[in-house]
Amino acid sequence: YSSDGYNQTFYNRVLDKSFDAYYYLTYGKSDSSKLTLKRADSTFTYVIKTLKPFKEEKKLLTPEEIGKKKINDKQAKKLKKENRYKGIDDFGNPLLDLKYDSILNSTAIMTVRSFSFDKSNFRKFFRESFKELKKNNTQHLILDLRNNGGGNLLYCNRLFRYLYDKPHQYTGKAYMNHGYFKLIKYKEVSNIAKVAKLLVFPLTALSNILLTGKDSVGIYGYIPTAHIKKSLNNVFTNDLVILTNGYSFSATSLLAANLQKVNRGIFVGEETGGGYNQCTAGSIPYVNLPKTGLKLRLPLRVIQITDKRKCYGRGVFPKYEIKENISDVINKKDKVYEKAKEIIKNKITQSSYK
Repeated sequence: YSSDGYNQTFYNRVLDKSFDAYYYLTYGKSDSSKLTLKRADSTFTYVIKTLKPFKEEKKLLTPEEIGKKKINDKQAKKLKKENRYKGIDDFGNPLLDLKYDSILNSTAIMTVRSFSFDKSNFRKFFRESFKELKKNNTQHLILDLRNNGGGNLLYCNRLFRYLYDKPHQYTGKAYMNHGYFKLIKYKEVSNIAKVAKLLVFPLTALSNILLTGKDSVGIYGYIPTAHIKKSLNNVFTNDLVILTNGYSFSATSLLAANLQKVNRGIFVGEETGGGYNQCTAGSIPYVNLPKTGLKLRLPLRVIQITDKRKCYGRGVFPKYEIKENISDVINKKDKVYEKAKEIIKNKITQSSYK
């Protein structure tokens, strides 16, 4: 797989998230795996076998225990339904979360692991979160954008408007090669779908005319983020520290770039995997290559921030670069978060002497 421009931090982060999938595609499925490990001058060989599913023996419950279990299950189901707009990852952690540090005074940690997932409600999460920050007079915010592969550009822009208190144009126009990309000859569609496409073609052609334009650069599509927008209610203007890594990608990189462009916050971690100046996104359909039949995701629009920098092909660089190693992972040591806390602790100390 490739990286974005000349970026190097994306590679390891993709392997970190998808190693099992790549291994399966390369070697196939087996009931065991043989590992040869080397440490110093010693070599060790291990065979890891696949666990066979087993049925757990059901414990006989008393009528009282059954009643209590039903109540607990009902409450857990209700809580899960109420919080599903925050999403959940493979390890049971919320994709959207706001909590306060147990040690640092007036310090909140907002985690945003994605800008696109099923049952999401970003408007609600941001509205409630920044209302709470305002209510508690929170002085310091750590925004964790690590392992956020991107998503909906509007939600990224919405978060930005809660973090910056001046009118701002988030992106420029979305440029593309064609006003109407004829995907139908590549896509596998049924005859009914082909007929439907012909019926709605006049509407498609009209929308293509209304929603696209042409200037000296080329053909462009209208996107809401290309307009200057004001900040939102309960905008947070106090200390901000942003955490990024190589999997901070696509729309997330544009959020980081916009924040860095207006000098909003201190960046800690790794260079973002996505580019500072632009990303290719907007519409990303699957197409079937005519000769091989292979499926390919093809982004159609180039979306750029305004006032691009001259360092092309690279992401958003942190002020404090933190490199993690295998020892940190084994010991569950989050050096990036620890650095963010150190920065805030210094700010608290400095303010106490004023």
